[in-house]
Amino acid sequence: MKKLISALLCIILLINAMPIVNAEAVKADPPTDGTTPYFARAVMLAKNADLYQHPQVEDFLAGSFLSENTINIVGKAENNWYKVTYGTDYLFIQGERITITNVIKKPDIDEGKLPCNSNGTLTAAQDVFDAPSVNGEVLASLNKGESVHLTYRLPNGWFKLEEGYIPEASVKNLIASDFVNDTGTITVLLDAGHGGVDSGAVNDDLKIRESDINLKVARYTKEELERYADVNVIMARTEDKLVMMEDRFKLAFENHADIYFCQHFNAGGGRGAEMYVSKEERFAPRTLAANVIDELNKLGIAKGGIRTRDMEGAPKLDYYKFIRWAAASGINAMLVEHCYMDSADSKYIVSEASLKRIGIADATAIAKTYGLRIKRPLVSIGFEKDEIIMPEGHNISLQPLFNPEDTTETKELKWSSSDPASVDVFDGRIVAKSEGEAIITIKHVKGLTASVLVRVKANLKDLPITRQIYNNLPKLPRDMVNQGRGQQTENLIIVKGSGLIDVIRAVPEARKANAPILLISRYGSAVQEYTEKAHVKKVIYFN
Repeated sequence: MKKLISALLCIILLINAMPIVNAEAVKADPPTDGTTPYFARAVMLAKNADLYQHPQVEDFLAGSFLSENTINIVGKAENNWYKVTYGTDYLFIQGERITITNVIKKPDIDEGKLPCNSNGTLTAAQDVFDAPSVNGEVLASLNKGESVHLTYRLPNGWFKLEEGYIPEASVKNLIASDFVNDTGTITVLLDAGHGGVDSGAVNDDLKIRESDINLKVARYTKEELERYADVNVIMARTEDKLVMMEDRFKLAFENHADIYFCQHFNAGGGRGAEMYVSKEERFAPRTLAANVIDELNKLGIAKGGIRTRDMEGAPKLDYYKFIRWAAASGINAMLVEHCYMDSADSKYIVSEASLKRIGIADATAIAKTYGLRIKRPLVSIGFEKDEIIMPEGHNISLQPLFNPEDTTETKELKWSSSDPASVDVFDGRIVAKSEGEAIITIKHVKGLTASVLVRVKANLKDLPITRQIYNNLPKLPRDMVNQGRGQQTENLIIVKGSGLIDVIRAVPEARKANAPILLISRYGSAVQEYTEKAHVKKVIYFN
């Protein structure tokens, strides 16, 4: 009876499997095994449907699909079974469990590509082809040891780069996406193992349940991760209750998680931290796994290594369901066994402070792998000046000041003018339209605001005299300073800026002091023309 119950439990657990297959995973060249090539897509008729290694229910149960799946068919057997893609493998499903939605008569090569988004290293010098074939045109030649970014993996043994294709055999050391996703934010699902009636391992002497300390560590990891910018953290469970693996993984899938991070503690009398990743290299985030082990080692926990584990009876598949499903869904997943609860390692779990250090170590490893920065909240925004005077018809670019300047919060601002008829503004470009004045205001999404008064003058003679002396100018030759004067110039008017407007402002003072103007500008010809008409004694150009 006990054996029968165990067998039934195993079947129930396998039925809960839920790999999500990418909708573009139709393969154009299924293996020859008696099935007829049949390229189509289908949807589920029931909530679950079992997948088998061969077209017969007596065969080994290898997984299952949910009704939300788009199923990619690549072959048809005579007994109403269909061959479908399952990650990079092929499995079989009964025809009465699905409805065909789209028959593809002749799939092109793009319909066979699987998302990869990985880095790799070339094992030898390699040509890049314009098609996934050595008969294609050579686009470029790469050297041995060069790093390449792989965007797709094709079923015919080729990788797609940003531009061109290379053979899969030419690449080693694949590291699944260590880059932030297209939104610029990474999403991390923290899965605190076990929960509720499923306590996991138990240390009776310390009266510690694994499910409890898993949750505590996950909470500390979340708390630490949220100190960083550009990261979204999701918890598979937030309290001591049983959450089915199917529901945990569904959270990761529906939230487009970049990493599924499953947190556990080991038992069995060993020592050290152990990491389990997928057998599929492109979904085995070994960089992150190595960083986790390094951070835990800083706490004194021994390095137990990075491992994979085979499914019993199906060595091509990953043992852990969530890792298996993640690989089929394009998600990086790993299981961390932080240390052993029932050995000398138990000293790392006896206090709240020690559990917090472990949680922080996990978060630090994730931040290091993905290049996350600690949040620097914006304190204030402002302008360098309180008032700006502009000639009519001119425009300038106004740069706001952020405190701190390297804040991790958005720098997007909403600009407005109190009188657009006199002074208009377009994303920081101030346009002096007619004589008058207006207050230019910027507003940050955080609620911070700043403003500057802009006055527009119609006549140049109304502009104030501006004397600009710059102490950080390069040391000039004496003859340049003395040019046109015959002696050291003491009353030199130094102008550094956009050119003409700055000179116009300095001219009255230059004329009064009978002093030359030292102009640092690229707009020499326009300034020369103006100063000649204004009878300025001398203009020295220093570009």
